[in-house]
Amino acid sequence: MGSCSGREVTKYPTFGNTCSLCAKPNFMARRNSLKIVLAVASIIMASCSGAKNYKDAYGVIIDSKKYLKLLGERVPIPHNLSTLGQTYKDSILIRVPSFSDGVIEGNKIPVEKGNYNFSGQIAIKGNHIKVNLLIDDIADKMQRPCSWNGEYKFIKSLK
Repeated sequence: MGSCSGREVTKYPTFGNTCSLCAKPNFMARRNSLKIVLAVASIIMASCSGAKNYKDAYGVIIDSKKYLKLLGERVPIPHNLSTLGQTYKDSILIRVPSFSDGVIEGNKIPVEKGNYNFSGQIAIKGNHIKVNLLIDDIADKMQRPCSWNGEYKFIKSLK
């Protein structure tokens, strides 16, 4: 018997992939299978890790209009293995009628043309803000929780 070429592979349920000529394990097939399993697991883990919002919310005035500025990190959709585990900084400006204590109803928040409306609410009390908004996704005919929902420390009047 000569040496194994590793090209003829038979799958046995208890031993995995083995060469049909010499019954030695075919490590190349196992290594490729392991690479595929690790790649799929990495993509799943990366896509499950969602947004991370920073703890501070800023009151911003632009052209005499008031906004809440929320900052955080987001995970891009992985297009290849080199982007796995990467994040990018993101922010949102939500226009509000005032920075006073109280509740701002989501349907009262003005949005730019082409963007979805909000429902839910933003509650402001002292230096504490709780964002609990839903995005009214009319394309999919459903409401989705806003990724910026959460509790924040309110830092007023950042210009």
